[in-house]
Amino acid sequence: MKFPIKPICEKKFIRKDGTSIVFLQYCFSRKQRTLLNTSIAIPPAYWNPKQGIVTPGLAEEFGNPADLNVQIQKMIRVAEDLVIFAEKNKLEEPGAFVKNSFHPHFKSGSLEEKQKHIDASNPKKNLDLFFQIDDYINSKIKKVCKDMPPHLQEHEGPS
Repeated sequence: MKFPIKPICEKKFIRKDGTSIVFLQYCFSRKQRTLLNTSIAIPPAYWNPKQGIVTPGLAEEFGNPADLNVQIQKMIRVAEDLVIFAEKNKLEEPGAFVKNSFHPHFKSGSLEEKQKHIDASNPKKNLDLFFQIDDYINSKIKKVCKDMPPHLQEHEGPS
């Protein structure tokens, strides 16, 4: 499956030291996209935008081009895993989820923990009695009347 994720290193992001960060650009809709920071900084002259790789001849102080390309490919796979997770769980804002979850050393195994957290906060999946009672109370907060007993009106919004 091909995902709209591509590595970019643009001259407009050049920093004072002459390097530019390599970003992963995730286009989650026609008009919406987000940049994921890989923490890899190279001079933009050593970036091949068509192939999306670091070109040979890069100074050793910036790293080995072959190793940097392997790291970038690993990060693309991690971003793809996050996109699959967002699509599978039908998250409302996949771009925000991917942006907030991604970091260069992210382990895809931690997605299972995120799934448990999402399931725990979903009233349709969490069948714990106290969670269901709290969810019911929260759903009725805005619907209380003025004749409600005073000890229960503390949950009511401003009058």
